[in-house]
Amino acid sequence: FTRGRGGTIVINASESVHVFGQDESSVGLFPPSQIITSSGFASFELPGGTGEAGGIQINTPQLKVENLAIISAGSYLSRSAAGNLRIQANTIVLDDGGKLTTESTSGTGGNIFIRASDSITLQNQGIITAEAIGTGGSGDGGNISLTTPFIFAVPNQNSDIKANAGQGNGGNVTINASGLFGIEPRSQSTSLSDITASSKTGLSGVIAINGAEVDPQSGLVNQDTDVVDTKNLITQTCGRGGEFASGEFTITGRSGLPIDPNQITGIPQGLPDFGTPTPTEANLTPTKPPRKALPI
Repeated sequence: FTRGRGGTIVINASESVHVFGQDESSVGLFPPSQIITSSGFASFELPGGTGEAGGIQINTPQLKVENLAIISAGSYLSRSAAGNLRIQANTIVLDDGGKLTTESTSGTGGNIFIRASDSITLQNQGIITAEAIGTGGSGDGGNISLTTPFIFAVPNQNSDIKANAGQGNGGNVTINASGLFGIEPRSQSTSLSDITASSKTGLSGVIAINGAEVDPQSGLVNQDTDVVDTKNLITQTCGRGGEFASGEFTITGRSGLPIDPNQITGIPQGLPDFGTPTPTEANLTPTKPPRKALPI
């Protein structure tokens, strides 16, 4: 609410950061839980400050924001620029209206830099936004950079990634991910889960998605469901060619072949074993030639 710039919040949590907004008994009675460096408050109709919002930096293995809870470096009811939001985590979950925002109602939206080593999950209107949403200002939307292996969302739960603008230009959205599931880029916001960088009167921003697009159906080949009749793969008769063209096909093998293909071939007996021949006495005594008669 002053002319000075907001300070910076740095959170280093060794296990997790869990921001839980409202339970059913407190809805409408108290504002949701927030981590904010905003210029003004989105949940109160109070005048904002004239200085820029401060920045937020969070380092933790697990970040979960749910039940209308907000982490905000936005600028509300002020023409000043929103702050920047930097998050480093393993997993990030935004559920039941949980919101990460650097939006601005009149000034320029802040930038969001998120790096999640495992995944980012958005469900039940979980939102990441750097919009310049005011109609009275000409601020541009902020830029969003997301680096993670996977981004998961439910298509019909209206969970969005937005860098839109009113009268200014839309911001840029850069996503470095191997898998993007349940959410897709669109030119305008819809009731589905969207990635948008549009502008009502200015230029739209650029949405760049880098990495392999994972389609569970890609790489699958439709196999032939017809059963192959193996009988048609073997010629059953000799070819035609006239009276003298007939021939024959003979297969011979050791001990012959069984007549019936289903009959098991017997083991051939082979020749009988007569043993190893040994020399005999007759064979060892040399035969002497007969003597010639001497003349008388």
